[in-house]
Amino acid sequence: MWADYIQLAFLLSGFILMWKIPRFLKPFKGDVKTSKVSILIPARNEEKRIEPLLKSIQAQGFDGELIVIDDESTDQTAAIALKYGAKVISSKPLPKGWRGKSWALYQGVEASSFEVVMLLDADTHFEKDGIKKIVHLFYQDETPLSIQPYHQMKKPYEQLSLMFNVVILMSSNLYTPFQTRLKPRVFYGPVQVMKKDDYHTVGTDKKVNSSVLDDIEMGKVFLEKGRPIRALGGQGAVSFRMYPGGFKESVSGWSKSFATGAKLIGFWNMLMVSLWITAIFSILFRPLLIPEFTPLQGLVFIIAGIQLYWMGRRVGNFTFLTIVLYPLQALYFLGVFGLSFFKTKFTKNVAWRGRNIDLGDE
Repeated sequence: MWADYIQLAFLLSGFILMWKIPRFLKPFKGDVKTSKVSILIPARNEEKRIEPLLKSIQAQGFDGELIVIDDESTDQTAAIALKYGAKVISSKPLPKGWRGKSWALYQGVEASSFEVVMLLDADTHFEKDGIKKIVHLFYQDETPLSIQPYHQMKKPYEQLSLMFNVVILMSSNLYTPFQTRLKPRVFYGPVQVMKKDDYHTVGTDKKVNSSVLDDIEMGKVFLEKGRPIRALGGQGAVSFRMYPGGFKESVSGWSKSFATGAKLIGFWNMLMVSLWITAIFSILFRPLLIPEFTPLQGLVFIIAGIQLYWMGRRVGNFTFLTIVLYPLQALYFLGVFGLSFFKTKFTKNVAWRGRNIDLGDE
């Protein structure tokens, strides 16, 4: 019985880490000028993902500058961007020491006309008034802002990403009862808004432009230089469908850098996240080690499922079946994390978007 109480105590760390997530749930009222904002989208072979984003930008009546940086695509990415009125920049050859996305963003910022830049992944999608909501929030204090989009899923295999989504938000260190009194640990990559001066402070830093996890490194450099950062959940403003290309793409996408990111979030935050993960897996594997079943053990299993569903609904459109099927999601997390660890520590190479990524210096 004591094991059940320990599991419940460890599950509590999950409630603490996900206590309150600031999101964009309220309808937007008033007006905000977006005509002096440059939206920059680095894109490599994104013909299957970028059109919904460009449609959503067009539907917002966005009147600022829209730039797509075509990172040596071999598909119709550039043609689709031109169809929606974007200015398309062809990326120059990748300099030594830079990663593809960092280099594409740098070129986009240099080509942009306005002081405020919004950096977007091509698989994002704006909800109604999403751009205005985000820009309005940024203009309140002009602090560098990052947003983790709400994960919209359409196929059953996408539901397996639950624990990855949850751990990403847990790792921020911003959603505890202490809120912003704790040091932030992440600067989400899919949506970032900042002034060009702030970008130049971090965007050319070697730790940022040479890292697969340029977003986490960017946040660290901001804090090292005494610049505060903000990180929010995107529900109500911006969403994404991360890996619509199938199960194989999902495994490849999550495994390319997740183990590397785990060691970058700080000791105490990692400890809290680890306690929660330990609770989840001990609940699953305990019956294999101790076959004797108790009612309290069953109750703990149900509580863990309800907790994951409560978390999942705030980060994506995860279904009620989460409560019953979370063992599958946990096993998927364990398998993909193990693959990521293997790639990071041993093969030191992954393929993504038709480009081999060397992880030797990560």
